[in-house]
Amino acid sequence: MHDRLNSYCSLEEDLELLKSGEPGNPQPPISFELRMAVVYRAEKKKIMRSQINLIEKVISILSQAENALLNPDETVPSRAFTDLVLSETATEQEWRTLVHSSDWSVENKEAKLAKLEERFYYRRVINSTYWCQIKSLIMSGNFI
Repeated sequence: MHDRLNSYCSLEEDLELLKSGEPGNPQPPISFELRMAVVYRAEKKKIMRSQINLIEKVISILSQAENALLNPDETVPSRAFTDLVLSETATEQEWRTLVHSSDWSVENKEAKLAKLEERFYYRRVINSTYWCQIKSLIMSGNFI
């Protein structure tokens, strides 16, 4: 058991191991102690993945803000900032594409798109505060 816990394996492998002994899974069940150890290890891995994704997102946002605000070719930096605030996110694009590709009626699609646009508008309003804070940080040059 100790060797299995200390072996290097992915989160997916841990989750697969936790399925052992469940209905429809041909593998024999694992012991309670091993199960709890694997659950603990898998949860730690989930937290690490989440933190890595968050860091990547923050780096992306800071990079976008820095490029928009410090672009020497841009004659009006405030316009670049406005474009950054109003730009559609990947999630928004994905949701819009899902609605367009659905087999819903035209009325349902229009209603869903209107509701999504309202949510996106509120997201832009809320995020503009964050972008303003990021802008002041970048323009001041007082990085951590």
